[in-house]
Amino acid sequence: MFVTVRYGDDQRKIFNPHSKNENLLENIKLNCGCGEKEVVDVSDERGVVKNLRNFPSDYGSDFLKERETLVLLTVQNGVTATDDNISADNDRPVFTPHLTSLRNDREFLDTLNQDVDLDQSDSLSQSGRRHHMSEGDDDVFHKEKRKGKTGTPGKKSILRRSTKSALKK
Repeated sequence: MFVTVRYGDDQRKIFNPHSKNENLLENIKLNCGCGEKEVVDVSDERGVVKNLRNFPSDYGSDFLKERETLVLLTVQNGVTATDDNISADNDRPVFTPHLTSLRNDREFLDTLNQDVDLDQSDSLSQSGRRHHMSEGDDDVFHKEKRKGKTGTPGKKSILRRSTKSALKK
């Protein structure tokens, strides 16, 4: 599984999202020429922010689709935007695309910085996840996953069962 991140003058880099969001965002920051103290996140190409930074211990693969193309964003918290293209309250983050071609795209910027209730933003970011569960269920899911008890049985386990039943006869 991989995702493509677009930034700069239509540059693209491929990343493996099967890591914790904190590590994934650090890797993206390092490889896409961002500043060390810069806060980053990603959005889809329509401007829907993925909010990976809000779930640092979760895996990127739970939020992102296989082969998805993403746009690198700078996140500024608690600032009043001075740019004419963006307006924000002091308590909301301001998202700015690193992709040069989208910096003046009004529709994209409006989608990025839409007024969303802070309570709704949690449910919106959660809706992007493939696994819908409470925090307690999340721990159980990962433990069961390591034991191999989630999902459908693979070919090997079916083959083992049929071989065992054939040997018993």
